[in-house]
Amino acid sequence: MQKVNNSKTPEEATHIVALVRQLVSAINGNATEEVLPSSQAKQVRLALKILSSRISSRKQSYVDEQVIVERLKRSLAKANRIRDAVRLLELVNSLKQLCDNHQLTQVLYFLEELAYHEQELSHSKQQRLANQLSDLSVDPTLSNSSNPLKVSNPLLDSAIVDSNQVKNLESRGNEDTSHDDSKPNNTVREDAFQEYIVKENEAYEISEAILVREAIYAVQGIEGKYVKYQEQNDEYAVAPDIGVPQPVRELIRRICRMGWLYKHLKQQLQELQSNPSCGAISRSFCGAIENELDEYYEILAEVEAQAGMTNFENIENAGLLAAKGRDDLTLRKLFVWCQEPLEKLKWLSVLTEAAYNTKGGALLSILHEFTLHGDKSIQSLVCSILRKASVPLFDAVRKWILDGELDDPYEEFFIASRQGITAEDIWDKKFYIRQSMVPSFLSMESHLISSILLAGKTVVFLRKCCSDGSWLSDKFREPLFREKPLGYNQVDSLRVFVQAACEASSNRLKFLLFEKFLLKGHCMALRNLILLGQGDFVQNLLDSLAADLNEPSSDLYRNNLLGTLDASLRSSSAAITIASALSAEDSMMDNFTNEVLDRMDVRLLHPSSGAQGWDVFSLDYRFDVPLTSIFTKDVMEMYRKISRFLWYLKRSNYLLCTTWNTHFLSSSQDYKHTKLEMKPIARTLYNKIHFVRMKMMHFVENFQYYVMFEVLEVSWNELLNKLQKAQDMNELILAQRLFISKILEKLMLKEKFRSQYQRIRQLLDLTVRYHSFMRTWAMHKSIEDLDFSTEMEKRDENLLSKLVQIETQYDTIFEEFLQDLQTIEKDEIRALLFRLNFNGYYSSKMPTASQIARESHQHLSS
Repeated sequence: MQKVNNSKTPEEATHIVALVRQLVSAINGNATEEVLPSSQAKQVRLALKILSSRISSRKQSYVDEQVIVERLKRSLAKANRIRDAVRLLELVNSLKQLCDNHQLTQVLYFLEELAYHEQELSHSKQQRLANQLSDLSVDPTLSNSSNPLKVSNPLLDSAIVDSNQVKNLESRGNEDTSHDDSKPNNTVREDAFQEYIVKENEAYEISEAILVREAIYAVQGIEGKYVKYQEQNDEYAVAPDIGVPQPVRELIRRICRMGWLYKHLKQQLQELQSNPSCGAISRSFCGAIENELDEYYEILAEVEAQAGMTNFENIENAGLLAAKGRDDLTLRKLFVWCQEPLEKLKWLSVLTEAAYNTKGGALLSILHEFTLHGDKSIQSLVCSILRKASVPLFDAVRKWILDGELDDPYEEFFIASRQGITAEDIWDKKFYIRQSMVPSFLSMESHLISSILLAGKTVVFLRKCCSDGSWLSDKFREPLFREKPLGYNQVDSLRVFVQAACEASSNRLKFLLFEKFLLKGHCMALRNLILLGQGDFVQNLLDSLAADLNEPSSDLYRNNLLGTLDASLRSSSAAITIASALSAEDSMMDNFTNEVLDRMDVRLLHPSSGAQGWDVFSLDYRFDVPLTSIFTKDVMEMYRKISRFLWYLKRSNYLLCTTWNTHFLSSSQDYKHTKLEMKPIARTLYNKIHFVRMKMMHFVENFQYYVMFEVLEVSWNELLNKLQKAQDMNELILAQRLFISKILEKLMLKEKFRSQYQRIRQLLDLTVRYHSFMRTWAMHKSIEDLDFSTEMEKRDENLLSKLVQIETQYDTIFEEFLQDLQTIEKDEIRALLFRLNFNGYYSSKMPTASQIARESHQHLSS
């Protein structure tokens, strides 16, 4: 329809009125008359109402055939004209065949406006005012008036010219108003409410049911026809060209925040799952989030059922069923319902965002932090997700403990393994704890984590190093291990499970080490052979090797030394002593003897210029898997270090004993074969030789006693007790390390005892010098060449001078050594100091501890 411009001149308005009158007369078949019949006058009034109403002046920003049909249908449904509403759909389909879409839209729009204004004019005072204005327009006496009338109808402003008539109309309107005010308050209130409802409903271009349906689609991340995703604002909202009141737009926008969160959450999950580093725990976390979304879908299905959307065949039926009362879900109810799911989606999005670029135990630690939230509902939500996300972790724990297997391609588990590790180092270096992947709810249980590592390592060690996997397979089939529930917030159950599995596997390993691999026997072999605790073996070896070791180191051959070692072992009771201590049978004793012989070895150190065989010779003991995990390379290196030191000590004792034999035989021959008295210088030399030897023997024998009884024997008893009480492999290794470490400390072979160790080596070196001196003296001393010439006296004086020099150096170093021992606060060292100075002979020559402290303080002050 052509819309009438509101700014008409009086002449144009008068002309329009005349045209309307002519049109009505022509339609009714009457000639033009100045005064029309009442029926035709009513038709003129209606036509003027239409032309002067909002039909021609209201601007529509959006006109859609479907929207208009919906509004018409809704209006008929409110009037309880359901059949007419269905008939309307049939008529609209018929009109579609007669005209194009644009014409159809205009026709439907005109019909809608007619229905709207007919209802509006029947419920307001404007209807009465317009009726009287129309009566004035039909009166021929007003057609020639030129005075403007100031009323609210723009079309009749130029047709009504008498201001007095306007006053009369206004007074009549006031009378009508006063008449209406005389109605009861309840009636007025109901009329006002009905008028509000009508105006509110007419402010929608689409029904609320459609908006509810669109909002429900939007909260699922689906765009509708009227509610769409706006990229510029990053939100779902009603299209701007849809006629919907602003409060409703805001309400729908708030409801649709759930749709934005849902869409954002789905994108986050897709990114997590498409990440190449997404492992089992990350996938389980995504599955837990999707499970929560499944509950969200169930709630949405219930809402859709409540809204009647499941019965909607098309958009027309949606509005029709909503108008019939099949839908009691409004936007306000939907908004109230959205609050709880909206809060849940917020936290799901927060959890997913926090899980980005994390995996494994680190992901579980982040989730665990959210369980500290004060809101119980949030705690429950996070615990539910964490319980599902941690399932792969506890499955990996069970598989590691029972089968010793690590299936962790994405490095999510807190137990990790290194590649390229040999069987010798499988216990110590193969497996380790990846601290970054330890979940925070287990990090406080450090002993539990260590036990998990130990249990799996023990299983792997039994299978690969001890070849004993069948027993474990049978043992771990028990329900205690296979059916024990493990999961989040079940730390006590996990602790019981780990303790039982660790105890079973460790007991089996300990049994095999002691019974099958004879761990205790090998420890005794180290003590008696490498640490020189077997006296007859040591004496036989010294007697057999003395001649060879006195030669330069370059003349030694390892094969010859091995043969001598084998002969010394077989001629001694070392292997038999060890086997009898183990209470072994004869067959096992023979096997163990052969095994000890096979494991004993000789190691020659890199010789230096002028070194003798004593300086490069060292005993060694070889181990195979699985004992190499206990007697590791560093442990065996400490054994060799102690062995070389004790060998050097035994050498000094052996040399002093040999010197005593030489001195004794020489002295006996002198007194036996000569009747002449010895010169004073020779007698002095004889006495000095004996006195110096006794000094050295005093130190060597007391220190050797200290080594054998105060150090080795005590440490050995402690080792046996710890081996017996050991619960697992780690305790066996620790017992062995403590044993050898204590020996190193008590023998003053550690770095912190460098000064004391240097003094001991200097004293032992002086014994070797003394032996060399005695060999020189013995070469020049023989009964056949004995004389008392002046040349002999000079030679004795030179020898005496050298001996006095050795004695002076020895006394000086020995006194310094005793002073150093006073600074060590250990009972064993105190006992050694007492044995070396039991009669207080050196007390007068040594400063007291207070004097040493005072001198040290003065030295530091200067």
